[in-house]
Amino acid sequence: MDHNGEKITIRHLDGREWAGLIERSPHPSFLQGGPWGDLKTRFGWRAVRLGAVAGDGTPQAGLQLLTRAARPLKFLPGAGVAYIPRGPIGPAPVDALRPLLAEAVRVAAESGASFLRAEPPVESMDTAGPVLADLGFNRTPQYIQIRATGYVDLRPPEEEILAGFKAKTRYNVRLAGRRGVEVRVATGGADLDSFYAMTVVTGKRDGFAVHGQEYYDAVWETYQPDTGRLLIASVEGQDVAALFAVRCGSVATYLYGASTGAHRRAMPNYMLQWEAMQWGRGGGCETYDLWGLEDPEIDDDPMAGVNRFKEGFQPRKVLHPGAYDRPLNQLSYLALTRVLMPARAAWQSIRAGRATAPPPG
Repeated sequence: MDHNGEKITIRHLDGREWAGLIERSPHPSFLQGGPWGDLKTRFGWRAVRLGAVAGDGTPQAGLQLLTRAARPLKFLPGAGVAYIPRGPIGPAPVDALRPLLAEAVRVAAESGASFLRAEPPVESMDTAGPVLADLGFNRTPQYIQIRATGYVDLRPPEEEILAGFKAKTRYNVRLAGRRGVEVRVATGGADLDSFYAMTVVTGKRDGFAVHGQEYYDAVWETYQPDTGRLLIASVEGQDVAALFAVRCGSVATYLYGASTGAHRRAMPNYMLQWEAMQWGRGGGCETYDLWGLEDPEIDDDPMAGVNRFKEGFQPRKVLHPGAYDRPLNQLSYLALTRVLMPARAAWQSIRAGRATAPPPG
């Protein structure tokens, strides 16, 4: 494949090449970052990083493909899954993306997956969309990541960023300090235990399933010491809220949040968000992703409950295009997507105390 007279080849990228591509990408998601792939390999997945490489050896585009072998389903051959979360990345033209995505389909099929699901970022959809259609991908409502989110611009001076918040949010950020909220950076051990205890409380209160503590501990370990930060807010010596943020290229993302509900009038969550934004900005990030707003295409979206809080930071609203499936084994694909996966989602919903199945993502 040629691009502007240069031959484009598709090959696996090593860690250094992948990190360089992340740095050159205009808006990379942590889901395409090397640490996320490394984390998923600790929990039964395989991470494959493919690149479309120019003649000078520079990757023009890439994607991190996650594959998982079938669980013991002897009655259902080819029941593994393959997934491209928020990829491909890189400012590449169609003639680089086409062979890249075609190779992802081949690798997914070789892994024994029944289908390949891609959730491209909105930033790459103009070029990736036509390629996905040509390669037999079809849009599905069963997307995994929350589509709607908001971006806060971290490039202006801090006082200018703060001035851009709604007046009430700006007031609450400052009020937290006056009411004795103190924020510390977690160092492991007791801090991780405190974070998990608050996560369990939040899950029971708000009706969502949580991972076991070993998972959150692994997330923290994976992103230490430079690309992740767990912040814990306390009032009068009592831990009341926490926030875990990660950095990937030019983007910092609010990944997990938890709170006990105690001392709510001290506004600890406002201070945590502001501290996370400052951390991202100090690390060279240009964007803070609030990681979830209400999806206008979902009736009674549970994310509506956080909209008022997050919109106070005056983010630029973003709606990612959703999920696109490429069936590889039609029988297994239908069984997984129409029976087994919905049943699993319903069971998770029951465990979390919801009366209905959880929304996509």
